[in-house]
Amino acid sequence: MFAQGHVTDGFSCFLVADLGRLARLHARLLAAGDDQGPVAGEELCRTCVEALPIDGAAISMMVDEGRRGTVATSDAVADRIEHLQFGLGEGPCIESFTTRRPVLVADWADESWRWPAFADGLEAGSVGAIFALPLQIGAITIGVLDLYRTTPGPLDSALGDALLAADTVTLAVLDAHERGPGDDGGPGEERFSIPLSQTEIHVYQATGLISGELEVSLEEAFARLRAHAFAHNRLVGDTARDILTRRLRLDD
Repeated sequence: MFAQGHVTDGFSCFLVADLGRLARLHARLLAAGDDQGPVAGEELCRTCVEALPIDGAAISMMVDEGRRGTVATSDAVADRIEHLQFGLGEGPCIESFTTRRPVLVADWADESWRWPAFADGLEAGSVGAIFALPLQIGAITIGVLDLYRTTPGPLDSALGDALLAADTVTLAVLDAHERGPGDDGGPGEERFSIPLSQTEIHVYQATGLISGELEVSLEEAFARLRAHAFAHNRLVGDTARDILTRRLRLDD
C-alpha cells in the first residue's frame, strides 16, 4: 500500500519499477515487528538501514506546533540529526513536513547552505546525504522518515524502496494509535509508540517555566529557549536542563 501523496511529481516510475523487490522489502519491514502488536520503532529504523543503501534512519512525528518529536532512531548520528532539527526549527525533516514532499539531498556539502544553523551543528564528515520522506495519509502528513548516509550520492533506483518504507512506517504509526500502548497484552514501552523522550520532557518543562517567569506565551518562551541555545552553540535539551536545575536563568 502506498500513501496517496507519494504517487505524484514524477515518482510513479520508481514505484512500479520492481514490484517483486518492493514486495519483499514490504514483508521485511512488517516482519520487524511481531504478529501481536505494533512494529517497534527502533526495529523499523534498523530494518531500513539493512534494506536500503543508507547508514542511519529516524522516525519523527509532527502532529502540530505543540507536539513534535523523535519517535525512534537507529544510531547516535541519526539521533543528533533529529535533535538538532527540532531544536533549531530547520532542516530537511522540517521542510519535508512543511511542504509535504520528499526532500532529497544527494550531496550535503553542496546543499547544506539551505539550513545554515543545522549544518553548523553537525559534526564534520558525519553526513554525506540526507533524504527526508513525509509520512502521509492522503493529504495529511503526520511525520517524517529521515534517512542519511555518510557518503554523498542519490538514492536512484532505491527511491521506490525508500518511499515504500515511509508508507510502511505510516501504517505502523496508525496501528500503534489504534491499539494504544500495551493493548496486545505486551509491555507498551517495547511497542512502536509515540512517547515523549526525556529531552522533550525537559524542553516542555523549561518552556513552561520560562513562560511563567517572563510572563510570555509558550511560543515566545520556546523561541527564547531555542535562541539562547543557538547563540551559545548548545543543544536545546542541554539548555533546558540547565534552566530546570536553576544553573541558567533567561532574563527578560
